[in-house]
Amino acid sequence: MDSPTTSSTWSSARTPASSESETIRGAMVTSRSGSSTLVGPGRSSSSQPLTVDLPPCPVLVRSLDVYSGRPRYPVIGQFAMTASKEVVAAGPSGLFSFKRVNDHASKPWSKPRPFPDTPLSSSSVSGIALRESKSGERLDVFCVADGNLYTFSRATNKKDATAPPPLFVADPSPPLVTYRVSGTPSITTVKEESYGSFEERYSLVVPSQSGGLLHTSTTGPKQRSGYWYSSGQTKTEWEPVDHVATHLGVISAVTTAALKKHEGYNNSQVDIVAVCIAQGKLHLVEGPFAEPKTGLLYFTPGGWKGVITDRIRHPGEVTGSPVLLQEKLQEGQLDLLVPSAAGGIFHFVRTPSTPDEWHMIGRIETPSYLPPAGSLAFFHLKPKGYLDPAILGAAGEIGGRLYTIQTSSLRDSWPWHGC
Repeated sequence: MDSPTTSSTWSSARTPASSESETIRGAMVTSRSGSSTLVGPGRSSSSQPLTVDLPPCPVLVRSLDVYSGRPRYPVIGQFAMTASKEVVAAGPSGLFSFKRVNDHASKPWSKPRPFPDTPLSSSSVSGIALRESKSGERLDVFCVADGNLYTFSRATNKKDATAPPPLFVADPSPPLVTYRVSGTPSITTVKEESYGSFEERYSLVVPSQSGGLLHTSTTGPKQRSGYWYSSGQTKTEWEPVDHVATHLGVISAVTTAALKKHEGYNNSQVDIVAVCIAQGKLHLVEGPFAEPKTGLLYFTPGGWKGVITDRIRHPGEVTGSPVLLQEKLQEGQLDLLVPSAAGGIFHFVRTPSTPDEWHMIGRIETPSYLPPAGSLAFFHLKPKGYLDPAILGAAGEIGGRLYTIQTSSLRDSWPWHGC
């Protein structure tokens, strides 16, 4: 049975690549008496001006188009977006970031801020992944370019609103420094911050140039004689590297999620679920994540062990970067978006009752004149009220522009229909 094709309305995320002429229509303005110069209807600011006398009273103007007053953005290549709507993208002149300004009802996009002293650009960057700390005070950037993995970090002091915007700083010793990598990386939390002061742990998966996937994770609290203690290190430390799924060959992009499974009282297992693209086909790579164990007389290495692979069936070929969405670590449902090489975006879902099946529930249609999507972002949108239905949002790079779309309601059988 064919999955339905859903017609959707895509909108530009207000990130124009170039400025357009401004026309003033639509606001209540107050003027003083006297002579003033206005732009005539349907004319740009370069048209012949009209000199009129304004009465000493409010003047009703039908609408206000502020498009040319918005920031100018470079052409977007690879990008990634956080749950708080901050974007890091590769442009012709290097990496830059911008974000959604959420403390006003209009929610405009901020101006782009370039990364300082970064030679990476859209011609060399093949993928970007972001990790935002739970407090929102730290943002880590993982960028693949020219066969190498580059990492950047930025710390934000949210308590000081008057402080200048912080800059991203390059990590002098990134992970996987001895490996040649490619494609799009992925980062996911494998252990949430527990009661106490231990930091969360996260897992990094990157395609290898020689084929398969490379995996490493941040080190957690050390264990000696049955007691946990913090290493006290401020520098991020990484576990040994696992090289898995080499039989899949060269992988162009990967996305990951972590599923927490309860196995009896006070015991749980975390599985890393990865969906990747190899030769235009979707593949599943899944297996348990094991933490290293250290005792007085023994050491058991951890990592991503016992992985299995499988195909995810879909019509035609897929392209770009897939993206998994998972709201909480312990929830078993996964949503997957992946661009179709023929245009549009496929939407799959995996439920707790069918963990070995991926159901294609629809194809999001994009305008026929647009090329296939490249990078994608996928996120939950908070409902306005407690009883309002939950909705999903997505952003995609299409033809160097950033577009956004959202569902009408997740209560519908085909959630993207009519949005």
